[in-house]
Amino acid sequence: MSTITVTKTSEDAASKNLRVTIPVDRVEEATSKAVRQYAKRARLPGFRQGKAPEAVVRRRFSNEIRQWVIEEVIREGWEEAKTAESLKPITDPSIRNLKFEEGSPIEFDLLVEVRPEIKLDFVSYHHYGKDSGPNSDAGGFFNFKKSLMNLIVSKNFTGDVINDEWGPGYDPELSRDTEASASFIAKSVHFIGTDTTTRMPTMYGYWTLSDIYEEMNTGAARAYREGNYGLLLKGDANIPASADLAKPAFNAFRLLHMMTDKIVPVTGGIAAATDNGVGAVATLSDDGSSLQILVYNHVNNFDNTTWEAMSQESTLVSLSVNDLPFVPTRVLHYIVDHTHSNSHTVWASPSMGKPLMPTAEQWDTLRDASELCYYATPGGGSNSWTVMFPQNTYSASLIELRRE
Repeated sequence: MSTITVTKTSEDAASKNLRVTIPVDRVEEATSKAVRQYAKRARLPGFRQGKAPEAVVRRRFSNEIRQWVIEEVIREGWEEAKTAESLKPITDPSIRNLKFEEGSPIEFDLLVEVRPEIKLDFVSYHHYGKDSGPNSDAGGFFNFKKSLMNLIVSKNFTGDVINDEWGPGYDPELSRDTEASASFIAKSVHFIGTDTTTRMPTMYGYWTLSDIYEEMNTGAARAYREGNYGLLLKGDANIPASADLAKPAFNAFRLLHMMTDKIVPVTGGIAAATDNGVGAVATLSDDGSSLQILVYNHVNNFDNTTWEAMSQESTLVSLSVNDLPFVPTRVLHYIVDHTHSNSHTVWASPSMGKPLMPTAEQWDTLRDASELCYYATPGGGSNSWTVMFPQNTYSASLIELRRE
């Protein structure tokens, strides 16, 4: 039997126009089938049911047979069109320009509404530590990234993926202002940046840069408005020294920006983002003249009643560096914890008393406290190096070995 012909005449994102041709032999087969069906059921004068001659049946039921044939060949043509054009219709097609002449092929047009094939350039989403568990849950935050990227891969999406809001929690909570945010950032970026099992999102946008953005009304407060979203304090327009003062979270990003080109292996520390405690990641510069080791101590939870006591507890870290491609001449140890690189601790201390509008002198003190604190020592004259130091809970530090 001859093949039904389907020809696409036009299309757009949401529809296709198809010209369908049913060959003569298929039309004749459909006609014969219709005649047989009517002959079985027909009750005509002078004939027993089902015994009327075919010619009589054709004359008596010509209109009905014609309509039956049209419906049958349209059905066949529609099935062939769906297969030939791999259609995903959202409704039945419209039939247009039907041409049916005896002894000739039947031709008609199908106007088909289809599911638009829209190609997304990017997908963006918001996700915070608190979305997957308690406040500051870096483990849940990381595991959500893995599950999301697995889903995206399963959908064959290859565009950009952007987490354009992230942080310890989406509520205005104290964790955002304290050293807990610094360790949350360090731990999250460590596991995201070293994960080889799923694709890495194109970009992360921490929410948000500055408290100048008033997502919550904190009135006249110019320094810390505990729980606001910024990485920098709002400051006082009348006191230049108050501009761009860093919170501990901003200082965590300063540490991250000191890391260089190639990730190098680290053994020891926590094995998974869901673990609590000390973790580390290291990078080596392309020119082989410096090594950076980011060390943090984070607990995947933040409790307003216990965090301050926890932040003053420490774990003794023993760090050994072997087979350096250079002999370091200088070692720098940067620290962000409860008492280092932390203007919040100073602002909330009994001596300062959480002023809403600090004086110029207090702003000077806060500026000093917001600067990134580090200790320096000579390199030791060898391509191996060992040190022991306490790493407080809710802290991040970076040790850089340099050849200068």
